[in-house]
Amino acid sequence: MFIMETHAGDAYERGLDHGRTFRHLIHAHVHVRVIRQPFQATEQQYEQVVAPQRQVIEKYLPELFDELRGIAEGSEVEYRWIERLQFHTWHTYPRVMIPHDACTGIGLMTTDKGAVIGGALDADARAGVALTRHQPKGARSFIQMQWIGAAWGHNGVNEAGLAITQQSLKGFKPPINYDCAADALTLPTGRQLLMHCDTVFDALAWLEKWPNKQSLILGDKAGTVVAASCWGRVFAQFIDDTHMVWNCNQVHYPQPIEWGRQQGSVAATNRYTRTRQEYLSGQMQEAKGQFTYNDMVRIMRSTEGHPYSVCNDETVMATIAPVQDEPGVIYVADRPPSRNEFMRYSL
Repeated sequence: MFIMETHAGDAYERGLDHGRTFRHLIHAHVHVRVIRQPFQATEQQYEQVVAPQRQVIEKYLPELFDELRGIAEGSEVEYRWIERLQFHTWHTYPRVMIPHDACTGIGLMTTDKGAVIGGALDADARAGVALTRHQPKGARSFIQMQWIGAAWGHNGVNEAGLAITQQSLKGFKPPINYDCAADALTLPTGRQLLMHCDTVFDALAWLEKWPNKQSLILGDKAGTVVAASCWGRVFAQFIDDTHMVWNCNQVHYPQPIEWGRQQGSVAATNRYTRTRQEYLSGQMQEAKGQFTYNDMVRIMRSTEGHPYSVCNDETVMATIAPVQDEPGVIYVADRPPSRNEFMRYSL
C-alpha cells in the first residue's frame, strides 16, 4: 500500500518538501531514467529536445520551474537532471524501445454509487510513483499519484469533487502534424485541472487553453462523466445511456475518428490497445447500462487477454474514485489490483 505524503505551500515550498521526503527515491529514479541517457545521446542532442519544451512551459506555466527548483534543492540532485525527468527525455533516445502505449481509463455511471472514475497506470517495473496530498496556496487541495521527482502525476481527485485519470494517446496513421514541444504541457495538465477546476466543464475549458496530446476520463460530483481525447484540440465524449466511457490509448470515438479521416488518417493501434478495446466494448454490451461499483473493481482487476489486459504485470497502480458518493476520496491499489486490495484515501 501507499503512504500518503502531504505537500503544502507555494510551488517552491511543495517541491522542496517533495524533494526532502523522497530524496533517496528521487536519486534512484533519476539514475534509472535520466543519468543513463548520456550513453544514448549527447548533451547537445538532449538540449535540443529540452529547449523547445522549456520555452512552452515559460509561456504557459512558468511557476512549474519553481516546483522543479524546490525538488532539486530538497533532494540534492542537480537541477538539470530534475528538468530532464520532468520533460520525459528517456522516451527520446530509448536504449530499449517502449513496447506499447499504456494506461487505461474508465468512467461508469453505477446504480449504487453514481459516477465512478477508474484508471490504471502501466509502465515498466522501475516506474516510481507516490501518493501525495497537495495543499497549494490559492488553489484547490488535491490527491494525486505523483511521478517521484517531477511536477506531474496521473490519477487524482480534488476538494471540489473533480476526479481525473490520464492516458497516453497513439493518435493517427499516417501521423497528423503535432507540435512535439507541446508535450511539455501534457504531463502537468492533470495537476492543473485538479488545482484550478471544480467541474468537468471547467476542465474541458482548461484543456482548450493549451496544446496537449493525451486521453483523459473526467468526472465530477454532479455526475458529469466524459472521455476526452486531446490531439492539439479536444474531443469530448460524454457518457450516454450505455453508462460507460473509456480510453485505452487509441482514438475510438466518432468525433476524433471523423476528424482524422478528414486529414487522410486512421486511428493508430496495436495488439495491446485492441485487446483492451475489445474487452471493454464487450463489458459495455453485456451490462446494457446496468453497472455497480463492484463492476468497476472487477474490470480494473481483469486479466482477460493477458498480457494485454487491463490489469497486467506492468500495472504500477490502479485507482477508483466514487466521485459522487465520496467526493475527494480515492481508492488505490499498489501494483496489479488483481493481486492487491484497493485502499481508501481521503482529503
